Amino acid sequence: MPILKDIIKSLEDNNKVGASLDLEYTEKSLLNLEITNITYDPDKVNSHSAYLCLENEEFPTNFGKYNSYQLAKKAYQKGVRCFISRNALSFSLDCGGVFTIISDNINRLGGFFASIVYHNPFKDIQVIGVTGTKGKTTTSFFINSILSQAKKRTGIIGTVGIFYPSTHESTGFLSNPPATDIFEIGVKMRKEQVEVLIMEITSHGAIFERNSALEFDMILMTNMKSDHLDFHRTLLEYRNAKMLYFERLSSYDNPCIAIFNKDDIHTKEFIQTCHKGKANGYEVLTYGITDKQADLNAQVIKESDQGSLFELYFKGKHIDQINLRLPGLFNVYNGLAAILACQLLGIKHKHIKHVLENSVNVPGRFEIIETKLGFKVVIDYAHTYDSLRNIIESLKKITPKKVIVVFGCGGDRDKTKRPMMGEVASNLADIVIITSDNPRDENPLSIIKDINAGIDDNHLAKVLVIADRKEAILKALKMASKGDMLLVAGKGHERYQLIKGKFNDFDDTKIVNEFLVDLSCEGDTIYDHETTS
Repeated sequence: MPILKDIIKSLEDNNKVGASLDLEYTEKSLLNLEITNITYDPDKVNSHSAYLCLENEEFPTNFGKYNSYQLAKKAYQKGVRCFISRNALSFSLDCGGVFTIISDNINRLGGFFASIVYHNPFKDIQVIGVTGTKGKTTTSFFINSILSQAKKRTGIIGTVGIFYPSTHESTGFLSNPPATDIFEIGVKMRKEQVEVLIMEITSHGAIFERNSALEFDMILMTNMKSDHLDFHRTLLEYRNAKMLYFERLSSYDNPCIAIFNKDDIHTKEFIQTCHKGKANGYEVLTYGITDKQADLNAQVIKESDQGSLFELYFKGKHIDQINLRLPGLFNVYNGLAAILACQLLGIKHKHIKHVLENSVNVPGRFEIIETKLGFKVVIDYAHTYDSLRNIIESLKKITPKKVIVVFGCGGDRDKTKRPMMGEVASNLADIVIITSDNPRDENPLSIIKDINAGIDDNHLAKVLVIADRKEAILKALKMASKGDMLLVAGKGHERYQLIKGKFNDFDDTKIVNEFLVDLSCEGDTIYDHETTS
């Protein structure tokens, strides 16, 4: 086990830490304290833990209204004597001495501290960071499936969970976990001999320094759209948060490959940032459909409810024809990102083609349920204006009759997108049922009112409001007929509905299948909901 004084020495000698260290202690002997773990959760400590007094972060619901700093006394009472804090501890010492590391950036420091405590579990693992507004999860699963087909031992950290070669577990409420959790996960990845880790990295993760102690071998940027404006306030702030990942490339010890979607209007700025930083041996490559100058390019021939057929070109040279198994033009983009990433990792084309032309299981992403009544149901995580527009447009291309949409918006989140989503759904779909998503601490009817504000009076006749999501899904199933496509959007893989701080069991796929049984048309799920890596 590492000794506290040795950890401090390593931090002081590392010029990448970028955080101040001031030491305060009542007993010098604590410098010889053995440290087994570092955590921000007072329920996960022991007498050999380092406790990270986080204040500026997102915390799980079991913390109530408190942050880690405010819960520090609880950790102290459980025997913790090593604290990392931005401020002096606020409680009295009534059972022994304390060693406190005071720092101006404990979020960043915590990651480097964890790297030392856990002996940097990622040093022998290739780490791929996947960022962007949309497509992170599907792209991650594409890459993971291709690498697995090529007999690589892989892991995933992302929205739908943490996947190891032998098992998987929940990531909790964050797609991109805090730094100390990431390094704990890394220890398990190392034990399972993971060779490549695919990791969703978010704008929140950049702001809260969750990934600052990691050096990525590859960073893939899917796209840049408006989202999370409840947190970032403006699109510019959101973009700047994403930009941090590419600004940091210049400090890396080893070369990093950066991959961008050339059809995205923001890509030019991101590439300029890579060039400006003069990253050490970095390489920039692009993919796209409309921009023929992209390094990897697709010419789409046909779209259907079975997928998309396209010709594949690399630097102008025809490579192959791919029959992608997952429908939607946006999934062609996700597929291109995965193809380019895997090519650069040295994976043979036959493995790439095999995976993309066969079923790729991505929970809650264009998850299709066939029914005996001749209509289909699609479960999808689309929860932004742009993602909702993309999937409805894709469904209209492949649906012979009506497109019915059930959706809501999350509470305590970006309110600006609500009327926009109402507008796009009512403009494109034949029938719209507005319902609840995860209302959190907001009144569901207030959220629905915000959504309704974007609907033109000419479209009101095709819009229903049913606040109870379960009842909304049932109503939509009863309204669907042969040839129709029913989209249940917003929650995708989630198996809960968050209301007033309580996680209530709620699984869109399960509910749809149960109703289909009740309606005497039992569903046959094409993409199995119980997906592992």
